Amino acid sequence: MAIHTLDALGLKCPQPTLKITSLSIKMKPGEVLEVTADCPTFEKDVKNWCSRF
Repeated sequence: MAIHTLDALGLKCPQPTLKITSLSIKMKPGEVLEVTADCPTFEKDVKNWCSRF
């Protein structure tokens, strides 16, 4: 299982979720994406992003 990392520190909405989307397209089932972000709305945004799939 591959673990990918994304440093989204300093990025503001919607940049972190856009980067997640672009990376997730290249990932295979079972791979993990670890994201570090400091955008105040990131937690809410990523939960909404996950609920779409």
